[in-house]
Amino acid sequence: MEIADRPRFGWRGLMLDSGHDFQRKEFVKHYIDLMALYKFNLFHWHLTDLGTWSVEIKGYPELLKSGTRGPGVKPGYYTQDEIRDVVRYAAARHITILPEVDMPGHSAPALLAYPGLDCPLPHHETGWPYNTVAYAFLEDVLGQIVDLFPGPYIHIGGDECPKGRWLRCPLCQARMKAEQLADGEALQSYFIKRIEKFLQAKGRRMIGWDEILEGGLAPQATVMSWRGMSGGIAAAQAGHDVIMAPFAWTYFDYKNSPKVEEVYSFDPLPRELSAAQGAHVLGAQGQMWTDLHQKEKGIEALVYPRAVALAEVVWSPLALRNFEDFVRRLQTDQQRLDQLGVNYRPYVPETRIQIGDLTPAQVKATPAPFEWDVTPYVTESGKNHVSFVCTSDDGGIEVAWVALLKDGKEACRDTHTGWVGTNPRLPVFYILNEPAWKSGAHYTLRAQIAGGTNSAGRVFWDLRSPPVNK
Repeated sequence: MEIADRPRFGWRGLMLDSGHDFQRKEFVKHYIDLMALYKFNLFHWHLTDLGTWSVEIKGYPELLKSGTRGPGVKPGYYTQDEIRDVVRYAAARHITILPEVDMPGHSAPALLAYPGLDCPLPHHETGWPYNTVAYAFLEDVLGQIVDLFPGPYIHIGGDECPKGRWLRCPLCQARMKAEQLADGEALQSYFIKRIEKFLQAKGRRMIGWDEILEGGLAPQATVMSWRGMSGGIAAAQAGHDVIMAPFAWTYFDYKNSPKVEEVYSFDPLPRELSAAQGAHVLGAQGQMWTDLHQKEKGIEALVYPRAVALAEVVWSPLALRNFEDFVRRLQTDQQRLDQLGVNYRPYVPETRIQIGDLTPAQVKATPAPFEWDVTPYVTESGKNHVSFVCTSDDGGIEVAWVALLKDGKEACRDTHTGWVGTNPRLPVFYILNEPAWKSGAHYTLRAQIAGGTNSAGRVFWDLRSPPVNK
């Protein structure tokens, strides 16, 4: 027998956040072992954030003292020798480590340890971002990170930076005046471009979350798109490499969403991109944040088996993916996870009710609204799940948005472009979070839908079974 197999994407990643909470080195290795089992090849190690600074940096001992950590954070850090040990361990399993040192925001532990890195504002205004004269410190840190991690990329974060502090900071205002920068976005762009130039001189490429698009993207930067697909699409269209990590499909730190079905339905390659632009999509990865202070066993239960679904998303050609077959094979995977002692949450097949049909006579090339009565199915406040499948297509069915109306007024909406076809027959999912259920109210599902000349499909209201906790 000869088996020919190769991955759809070269970047097949999982992230572990050790910058909100610390995990033991032994657990990090265990995390890597499971990645290797499912052919993930990129371990994104988030090392600093609002909770803790978890990597030893020579010359800055205050970073590692427990007083720099926020409330509820598990203490601990990795020595440089321990980092090197983990890097070797991952490399032996064909996994590259992407280190992330978050900047300019999410920097509270460093600012508490070394107040000179903060903006000189009243004490009660201590915040997240470094001031923009902190380059000597950051270049020293990144220089040591480069020495510890031999991979081609360094992640600098760049997300959720509260730029308003810079507008009140005399040091940052002087920098803006000297560099003729108009606003906080331009100052962040200056910051990111300067850090990229430093990393390039060290032979490394820079990655940042999609906020680094704001104010102008650094010339050779790679964008990790987390707030949806739009940031990744814009970056790829501009000729930048992209890793797709949208929260709706790849954030595993939420207990009940995304569901395994939703992860499996994810396509990292947007239809909006041409073939040349699509070549900039390196792949995708799942995120495991720890700002909710999950214990190590809790991390396992959140990541698996959702990571098993993602592993198939980034490996298998789209045309060969089949959810029913995946569910059948997942039973064997769960037996394997049992044997390995993994604290996964067993997949429980979901039930669903068909609430409508989409016929070729109804679905046109021009987007149009469709409505269905869903009053019997909305029984409490919280999340409601809707899915669409295609049964016969010439161009598929495209859903622009889905909304839930309460007594004729919109109560909530989920906006993202979803496309479904028959090859493969993968559903597209939407989540409607009704904030205030009202007894006796009339609920209507409304969706904006377009299709080809012979498009047909079905609409389902998903009845979610309570998750099984181990």
